[in-house]
Parts: sequence; structure tokens; C-alpha cells
Amino acid sequence: MRVYEGARELRIACKHDDLLPSLREYDPHQGTCEIECGISVKRFCRGTEKCGEEVLAHIEDGVDTWRILLTADVSIAEIPVEILKKQDMVLVYRTNSEEQLTECVRPLFSLQKREPDVGVCHPAVFCFANVDAAKEFIHFIGWQMLADVQVIDIDFDDVIKAFASQQGHILCISKKMLIPQEELSTQDAEVQGALLIFRGDEQLSIYEVCGQAEELSRSFHESTNIIWTIEMCHERSVTALFATRLTDQGFRSRDEL
Repeated sequence: MRVYEGARELRIACKHDDLLPSLREYDPHQGTCEIECGISVKRFCRGTEKCGEEVLAHIEDGVDTWRILLTADVSIAEIPVEILKKQDMVLVYRTNSEEQLTECVRPLFSLQKREPDVGVCHPAVFCFANVDAAKEFIHFIGWQMLADVQVIDIDFDDVIKAFASQQGHILCISKKMLIPQEELSTQDAEVQGALLIFRGDEQLSIYEVCGQAEELSRSFHESTNIIWTIEMCHERSVTALFATRLTDQGFRSRDEL
């Protein structure tokens, strides 16, 4: 899979663009909103670049662009295959049961292609317990891609390992707000992947955050893939995304896309 650090533009597609989180704090010059096969596509530029026509004209599609599609599980079958195949990431949120999520997601795996010399399939598929968790993940990716300064560098391979779903190995990502010194539940501690997002202003102590991250990390099972990052924000908070493996019980697949 292409490394998103080289991307100059982020395109996020969703049938209902009101579901997308605001990324304006990262890109004050938010680009245009286009319609592709009936799906709204918002365009954002990396760093302080302005997404004007001259800049966009020089962005080579598929080279300097990172594509994300957000969709409900029940809507996957309605999305044209050509749209799904060109995405770097497909984010699917649950609308009903875990069984329905599993059944709806399965056809996506037949569309994946394994990148040469890379242990990652394209597009990467991520499943979420609800739309709020998916929006939090988009916010995280937006920060990683569009912000000029990163306090903590994140390796995208680690994100894939901790959160991406694969055939026979579907992970459902949920969101939880943590408070300082909060102990994780037994269920939280057994998750497959964990992303800890520490937010705060310039007064936020890196030393303090490192201590909190280390303390929380000790609560997880030794096999859990743990990622933590710092995001500059006016309000202090600790947000966690947890990936839990769903049991594939052999539900009948939908027709192949």
C-alpha cells in the first residue's frame, strides 16, 4: 500500500456528507465537494497548501491522492465496484447486528489486491461499531495526513496491523472516552488493537502523556497492538479506539460485487 506521508491531497467520499467530521482545523482552505457516481467527495490539501485549481491540477490521481470511503454496512452493495477498487481505505460502520456487519463486509475482500512486496491488501477495510467511531478514525487519519507538525510519528503499517479487517479476521472498532487514572475493563484489556489519542493545548506535558500512555499500555494483553499519539487541541481529553475480533460463524455471503 502506498504510504500516506507522500500524499498531498485527501479525498473522503460518503453518500451522506453530513456524517463526515470537520477537518477544517487542519485544512482552513477546504477544497471543493464533488459528486462521483452519486457520492459526495470532499477534498482536503496537506499542510498550508491552498486547494486551488492550480494546485489540484498538478496532483496526479493515484500518486499524490489518498482516498477514503465511509459507508454503512447495508449500503456496500449499492456502491459501484469501480469506486470501491480505487479507494485506499474503505470504512464500514455497523447499523444493526455484528452478524449483518460481517455478512455485508465479506464481498469487499474479493476486491482486494495485495501490493507487491508489501503484506497489505488494497483497499484496506476497516469495520466500526457505529458511525461515531468511524468519524473518530477519520479525524485521526486527517490529523496524521494534513497537520504540518506531528508530535508522534505513526507508521501506517502499525495502523493496518492493529485495525484492518481481512478475510476470516474481521475486527470491529469501537470508541471510548477515558478519564485520567481510569482502569480498563477486562473486555477492553483483551482487544486486538488499541489507539490512544491524547489531546491538549501547548501546555500539555509530553512527560505526563508518556506516563499515562505507559500506564494504560500495561493494562492490555501482551498480544495487543497498541498505538498512541498526541493531537494539539483546545480541550484536554483521552480518546481510545478498540478493535475487537468478531467471530465468523459462516453466515451466507451476499452475491459477489
